Amino acid sequence: MPERPAFTAGGVDVLVPCYNYGTFLEACVNSVLQGTVRPVRILIADDCSTDQTPQIASALAARHPNVFYLRHARNIGHIATYNDGIQWATSAYFVLLSADDLVAPGAIERAADFLDTHPDVGLVYGRTHTFFGEAPARACAIEAFETAVVDGADFIRSVFADSHNPIASPASVMVRTALQQDIGGYRPELPHAGDLEMYLRFAARAAIGFLDIEQGLYRRHASNMSHGFQDLRDYAQRLAAFEAIGLNDRARLPDHATLLQRVRRTMALELVWAASGAFEQGAQGGASGIDEQLAFAATLDPSIRRARCWHSLRVKRMLGRVWARRAVSLLSRVHQSVIAQAGKKVLVRE
Repeated sequence: MPERPAFTAGGVDVLVPCYNYGTFLEACVNSVLQGTVRPVRILIADDCSTDQTPQIASALAARHPNVFYLRHARNIGHIATYNDGIQWATSAYFVLLSADDLVAPGAIERAADFLDTHPDVGLVYGRTHTFFGEAPARACAIEAFETAVVDGADFIRSVFADSHNPIASPASVMVRTALQQDIGGYRPELPHAGDLEMYLRFAARAAIGFLDIEQGLYRRHASNMSHGFQDLRDYAQRLAAFEAIGLNDRARLPDHATLLQRVRRTMALELVWAASGAFEQGAQGGASGIDEQLAFAATLDPSIRRARCWHSLRVKRMLGRVWARRAVSLLSRVHQSVIAQAGKKVLVRE
């Protein structure tokens, strides 16, 4: 671990975890350095990459005195890498930026300026632009944009209501370093929902800021860590994140039990509708995949078996895809006919 730098008032420390993302590394670092006026330091944490990361990171550190390079002797995983970076940081503000992502031009200044003027805010985020291939060109001028401060408890309740992480990428987020270190690091048991749980932890202790402007650029490519976690494991991880906030911050969230019941219901409904869509499109996993989705939905909320969407899917599966489609088409025509007849009766009365 590089020596911890001295505290910099108003400065920003940026952790860039990197594992075999050497090809993206220079663009990532440059996105932070270009156009940033206030003091900024970057720690490239190489988790024992086997590509050209060591050469590229070493060259960046040699070229820029505020860029530091740390290479792990062995691969310790992204959660441990994140937590090492959190402990390394000493500046007022902290950003976690994956080596394959970018910050938007002016993003560091905008977020830090906002935190400077809103001492009650512990975390601020903005919009995220998702791109493929080469990074899109972005104007450096700071345009006018709206901002908002949301009470932490209100933020938590809105996230529970939706059941998804409202922040698309950590590239769009800046936090107060002292609060981050007080809250603690990412949880090893949540490798794919750690961001969600962390943001809820911040909201349990401070207000959340929002900048209605593009702050981060999220790169989609074949090696994204999120690939392969779009199935039931995603639901299980999100549920674990929602459960964790109640276990660790119950005093700050007295209605957690009610919120957790609602999020279970929301996720169960989402699964049933997903299973229904998979059935209509001829699910690749066949009946077993749909059965697995429904079984998990029932574990989330046993009462989902009484929901109309559950019984509708059951009927469609009994009829089969062809007859189910014909039944839906027939019902649609009947419905339209009833509406048309009702309209004629209204005209006659008039």
